[in-house]
Amino acid sequence: MSESSRSKAIAAAVALAEWVKDREATGEIERYIRVGKLNKSVVAGELGFARSAWQTNPRLAEIADRLDRKWGTPKGGRYTEASQLMQAYIDRHDAQNKILPNRSGALMLVQIIDEARVSRNNFAQDTAVRELLNEYADARGLSLTLPGYIAPDEESRGRTLQDPSEMVPVKKLRDVQSRVSQLEKKIADLRASNAALRADKLRTKAIEELIARGGRISPSEIKGDY
Repeated sequence: MSESSRSKAIAAAVALAEWVKDREATGEIERYIRVGKLNKSVVAGELGFARSAWQTNPRLAEIADRLDRKWGTPKGGRYTEASQLMQAYIDRHDAQNKILPNRSGALMLVQIIDEARVSRNNFAQDTAVRELLNEYADARGLSLTLPGYIAPDEESRGRTLQDPSEMVPVKKLRDVQSRVSQLEKKIADLRASNAALRADKLRTKAIEELIARGGRISPSEIKGDY
């Protein structure tokens, strides 16, 4: 390692140590933990050094390992095997400065979960796996799925999804469901209005018949259900 590289490595480690002190002082820690470990991509981005520096700079690696043990205790128990497999898969790509397989601005979910060795059932049922991929996609300006496809949601938990890419974005699905609900309400209102009009028409007809017969009527005589 050249003198210049050595100086940069030391400076990065010093900056990280100061950053850790600031985060611990403010209590702003949780957002930097992902699947029980330090979210190295986010931290590297904030401090302005390459993601690969975690592998090439032993000082950074040492601090990261300490923070994994100190900060990385998950609140809801241990993380699932599927989420750990996905995190390892993402880490391998980050270490090589590679982006996960994607096309037309969206992650190629089928290829990703197969290469990460995550079963499709686990992908559908394990929210931690999907959160990892959502976070990854957001950080890199990608989408989880192509527009017009449905993404796995809590409602699909327990179902077997044959192809994770053949799904509609949840927001779009919610919007459609909301519009359907509004239309159903309008239909119900129209039906009620139509029933009222029919009742008025029947009452008018009854009055006309009584008048035609020359009878006298009072309002009570024409009340009732028609």
